[in-house]
Amino acid sequence: MKAGDVITRARATLLDVSESDSERRWTDRELIDLISSAQRAAVVLDPSANPRTEVIQLSRGVVQKVPGISVVRNQSRASP
Repeated sequence: MKAGDVITRARATLLDVSESDSERRWTDRELIDLISSAQRAAVVLDPSANPRTEVIQLSRGVVQKVPGISVVRNQSRASP
């Protein structure tokens, strides 16, 4: 979900849906700051909520085992 989508939903919840920036109660900057604060609070409560990028050594072939990480894969309905 993108920040713009969250802001649109927040504006609807806050009844702050005016098309004119001058008529809005909360600026985009304020809402973005609140989203950032919420993300930081979520990571404090659950550190696994913080995404990270790591370089790992892969094995040959398509089946991989990544220690300490639960990997979910997409399957089409046609897959067994």
